[in-house]
Amino acid sequence: MRATYKTYHWLKIIACMALPLVLTACESLMIKPQVQEVTVSKSQPKPVKHIVEKETLCACDQNIVKEVVKFVDKPCSATKTDNPITNLVVRGALSDKLIVGRVEYVVLSANAMPIKARIDTGAKTSSLNALDLTEFERDGKKWVRFAAMNPTTEKRIYFERKIERFVRIKQMEADYQRRPVVKMALQLGRVDESIEITLVDRSDYVYQLLVGRNFLLDRMLVDVSQKYIAQSQGR
Repeated sequence: MRATYKTYHWLKIIACMALPLVLTACESLMIKPQVQEVTVSKSQPKPVKHIVEKETLCACDQNIVKEVVKFVDKPCSATKTDNPITNLVVRGALSDKLIVGRVEYVVLSANAMPIKARIDTGAKTSSLNALDLTEFERDGKKWVRFAAMNPTTEKRIYFERKIERFVRIKQMEADYQRRPVVKMALQLGRVDESIEITLVDRSDYVYQLLVGRNFLLDRMLVDVSQKYIAQSQGR
């Protein structure tokens, strides 16, 4: 019994002495991570960090999305004609107006003499080339006698009209010009009206008659891209 106790005592002492050696051996057998030290000199670039940083964009840096609008022309189902102005007004209240070009034949209805006339929306009053212009009195009122050139025969056709009033017209390189105003009947297409016309020598002009707004207003529409189209529209 005493021998068994001594044996146990020595085994305990040996175990206590051997335990540190066993632990040291286990630590040496464990796999430790290898750490590689890298020395970066000043001349070498710094290692790049693979870190995605979130950038804060201002309003100017952001992409601007533009909306693209595409217009598609669709054919109109309304009635169309060859005249663009007629196409514009054929469905409206203006369809009863006469379409005229920039130059038309106008008839002086007193003697059915057709002459070429320039259509001028910038002129307030119509104007006629008056040759041999002479003023006189009849029954205490002022009258005027004048001639218009017949473009076919090149003969002068004389007219006598009562003077309604006088107007002063400012010329580009001259003083005011005093012109008599008379009433004459003009026929353009299906429109036949008596209007006021100023009389002046227009021998230097291409057209004897200038048709102004006092004849066009509420009666006609002007298509400056065409000429001599009033007669084709009928009466």
